[in-house]
Amino acid sequence: LCGVTGRARIMKDITIEIFRKITEQEAADEGRRRLARYLARMRIDSGSRLEERAELSAALKKQLDALPPAETDSSRAMFEARLKLPLRGQDRLVSLVLPTVKPAEGASIATTPAEAQVAKEASGESFTGLIVDARHLAAADTRPVPAILSRILDAQGTLLYGAESVDPAYAREAGVAAYMQWIHPLRIAPELIRHRPREGERPLMVKAVSTVGDARCDLAVSASDASRIREAAGAGFLSAARVINSPATTSVSLF
Repeated sequence: LCGVTGRARIMKDITIEIFRKITEQEAADEGRRRLARYLARMRIDSGSRLEERAELSAALKKQLDALPPAETDSSRAMFEARLKLPLRGQDRLVSLVLPTVKPAEGASIATTPAEAQVAKEASGESFTGLIVDARHLAAADTRPVPAILSRILDAQGTLLYGAESVDPAYAREAGVAAYMQWIHPLRIAPELIRHRPREGERPLMVKAVSTVGDARCDLAVSASDASRIREAAGAGFLSAARVINSPATTSVSLF
C-alpha cells in the first residue's frame, strides 16, 4: 500500500451533511494530489521514474480519481481524509510495470520441486526466503533508494535476483521485493511467522556491500554471499518473490 493523509480547513458546520460532504471532498482531493506527487517521484528501476512513463501516469490518475478515503477524522479546525492506494494486484502499478520486463541473461529461474529437493539435500537445509541487510548503508550517498523493480547483483554486476527471476503471478500479487527496516533473527519464532510470512521460518540472510549506480536502487552482495544465494535458490523462494530488502530508513513498506 501507498498511503497519505489529505487535509482541508473546516470553514462550515460539518454536523450539517452537505457541508461535511464538501469538506470531506476537499480533503480527499488534497490527499489525491499529494499521493500523485509522491507516486510521480517513485522509481520503477535504476533507469526510470513513474513520471517518465506517460501511460503509467494516466493509469494511476484513473485509479486515484476513483479512490475513496479509507478513513476520515476531524478536529476543531481541520478535516483529515486518509487514502490508501494498493500497488499490487491485477491491473495495479506492479502488474502494469511487469510486462515491460524482459528476461535477462544470468537471471535466476524458477525451479521444479525435484530441483528444490536436490538443493535441500545437498545443503542439508532449505531456506524459505532471502533478507538483504542494507541497514549499514546509511550515509546520504550510499543509502538504497526503493524501486518497484529492484535487483540484487554480485560483485561483478551479474544478476542474482530481479523481476526476471519471479513467477509473474507471484510478482503481481506480492511485488518483486519488500522494504522493511527491521529484520527477524535467522530462526523466527513460530508465533511470529503469521505476522511476517514473506520470508518464512528460515530466511537466508546476507549483507549488501554497496548500492549500484547513481540511482542506488540495486544492491550488490559479496562473492561468498552470492554463492550462498545461488546454492539456496533451488528451494524456490526467489521465484516466489520471498525477498526483503532492509535499508536503514524507508517510507515504503512493500512493493
